[in-house]
Amino acid sequence: VVIYTTGSQATMDERNRQIAEIGASLIKHW
Repeated sequence: VVIYTTGSQATMDERNRQIAEIGASLIKHW
């Protein structure tokens, strides 16, 4: 997992949203 650190809050929100979706998909597989 590669995490890009930037000063952009919008980028952070987007990354957090993607992480949440990935987590949800992993839960569905289990």
